[in-house]
Amino acid sequence: MAQIYFGLDNFIYTHLQFLTLKELLDQGKTPEAIFDGVPLEHGFIDDEKLDSFIKKDQLCTFDLISIISDIPGITNVRSITISSNKSSESEELALALDPNLTPQLKDLDGLKNNNITFYKGQISCNPNLAKAKSNLKSLQQKNTKTSSSTQTKDIPIPVGQYRELSDYESIQNDFPATYGIGEIGLPASASPKRKAQAKQLQAYLMFFDQLLANYFAQLDHAKDLFSFQTKNNTTYFYQELYSIPGAPEILNFEQNSPEDQWNDIDKIIKNRFLDHLMAQFCEKFTDYSLLLYESILDEKLIDDKISFLQNYPQISAGRGKAFNYTDSSQVWDTENVSGLKQRICSLLGIPYHRKTLALCNESDETEGFHIVEHILLRPRSSNDPDSDENFSEFKSNTDSNTDSNTIDPYSFQLSFVFPDWLHRFQEENFKQLIYNIISAEIPAHITPYFHWLNPLCCKHSANALREQLMRYPHATRTAFM
Repeated sequence: MAQIYFGLDNFIYTHLQFLTLKELLDQGKTPEAIFDGVPLEHGFIDDEKLDSFIKKDQLCTFDLISIISDIPGITNVRSITISSNKSSESEELALALDPNLTPQLKDLDGLKNNNITFYKGQISCNPNLAKAKSNLKSLQQKNTKTSSSTQTKDIPIPVGQYRELSDYESIQNDFPATYGIGEIGLPASASPKRKAQAKQLQAYLMFFDQLLANYFAQLDHAKDLFSFQTKNNTTYFYQELYSIPGAPEILNFEQNSPEDQWNDIDKIIKNRFLDHLMAQFCEKFTDYSLLLYESILDEKLIDDKISFLQNYPQISAGRGKAFNYTDSSQVWDTENVSGLKQRICSLLGIPYHRKTLALCNESDETEGFHIVEHILLRPRSSNDPDSDENFSEFKSNTDSNTDSNTIDPYSFQLSFVFPDWLHRFQEENFKQLIYNIISAEIPAHITPYFHWLNPLCCKHSANALREQLMRYPHATRTAFM
């Protein structure tokens, strides 16, 4: 009984078979063909088998009889009829299928003992449905593939071989011993002329040794050149040749550290590497760099670019995300700020982006600004003269009357509040950079307004903003950025 049900179920409800990566590779499939398309949870599907996965338009009793007859122990089928739950009439030849539905065999729990009868000779007997369900479960488990969590769904990365590039061995060691320039050197009985000739050859080869040693050192630190996890401005790496036989006698100049000589060049090259990494995300600091003083240009740019790249997942993914305004303890003087503000601060080289009253302290040189969304300033209380009802009526009137001179002060507008006493914020070029960056970062349908306030006005506006945020109840608090 279990084998009959298992065979008929597989025929009526065609199961799409998932394959493992190894099975497809063994079939000669290329990785490009295997991984073409979206990843599937249970494995891979052979595209060629999809062609045979055709939805049936009818079920023929002949096909069912053929499947049952192939089961060991069954000699023939006396009679068979099929029907669907859509009709009470049974069909002896074929059952038409609804093209909008998928046929499925009735579960064993829904069968009755008289739905199927077995004969041994002329003696009839009814199946044991409880035992049949147990056997069917075993058949289904054997046919089920290994759990997808244990399957390998990707080609493993080849294991590399560590080349020890920084452990350079001189090419002088590859010369025959007769040259006298290797580790063995010349015998003590060699003439002064012969020793001088050996040293002359060593000095000539040392030029190539230094080139190769520096080249391998540069390759060994390629991961550091493209890294922004730590601040390391070194971009030219080298190896000293004093470990080479005879080098201390030939290199008799003073050993001085070249770090200071290469410091400025390293900063320029480091900036180029960071520009390359940022260009992969279509980002740049070109306009910002033009406004920095030459003495702090490279160092400041390196710090800002590293900070930008380290926080890029949050800056990019959260660029349209508001801060959490439901927790009154986190709305002020915390890292809980909007993604737009974080991004603008990063592009302007402003490391401090908290909402705080310290930004309004004239003696404090901390750079920063506030962003206020006008729609959040609309009346919230029914006790206000401009209640929600009045605001809705006002909005409706301005929408319906295009000739009205009344201006909507709330919708699709942002205000950016900057302190006007800070040195950079007083420069017209930097102000223009702020205008350009903000205009490029905000959505096109949003109108920005810029306000440059003195310390007293800045403090009043910050206090009002803080009180507004702290006063909002959790159910109706609106997002200030």
